[in-house]
Amino acid sequence: MGSEFLRVVIAGATSLHGKDLKECAEESSFPAGEICLLDEEMAAGTLTEVAGEPSIVQPVNESSFAG
Repeated sequence: MGSEFLRVVIAGATSLHGKDLKECAEESSFPAGEICLLDEEMAAGTLTEVAGEPSIVQPVNESSFAG
């Protein structure tokens, strides 16, 4: 399975731990084709970046972790 198939979801992406986890994944060249940032409704819509590309934090819902 190639890295283009790996989808990493970071729940709590705007928290200190979520930001640290995102940084670690980026700096370690973790083999992910996609990194999705999720958080509670209050933080949803926050503009940030993942691997140098713009990314918007999405709200957590039942389908957030569907494969």
